[in-house]
Amino acid sequence: MKRLTRLISIALLAVFIVVGVFGCYGNMSLTKKVYNWNGTLGDKYLVQVAFWVMNFVPVYGFAAFIDVVFFNTIEFWTGTNPMAMNSGDEVIKYASSGDKTYQLKISQNKIIVSETKGPNRGAHVELSFNPENGSWYLSDETKSVKVAQVEGNSLNLIYPSGKELAISLAK
Repeated sequence: MKRLTRLISIALLAVFIVVGVFGCYGNMSLTKKVYNWNGTLGDKYLVQVAFWVMNFVPVYGFAAFIDVVFFNTIEFWTGTNPMAMNSGDEVIKYASSGDKTYQLKISQNKIIVSETKGPNRGAHVELSFNPENGSWYLSDETKSVKVAQVEGNSLNLIYPSGKELAISLAK
């Protein structure tokens, strides 16, 4: 029980730090899609049971986490969605944290985060979308890992362990 309490406390602290550092407030579109999908399940009893299950599993928590950390942060810094950009469009933003400075280079289907000042100057990670197979990849200098797959109206988030979490994107 102490381990679970500690884990929850660390997760909540991480969320508050991310929100405090990035100051992101967006439209929470992924969480809204999960909520709207839940509302289409049928009568109020089924909707309520599904709501409890999706909070326990935690589908809502994971969707909110992805919104806050990724989608809303990108929207906050750029005002645009990388998926909606035209070929050749590019937005460059900078962020600082302590003695570190980061460059966010955002183009169609790609986000590159590079450390421009700090102990790991020159290091970078890339989040890229491959529209041919509907997959998101996270890459650094050594490896590339598939982190999500879009299949029809479903987004499958892939954990490092290989487990997947399917989220419906249907309205």
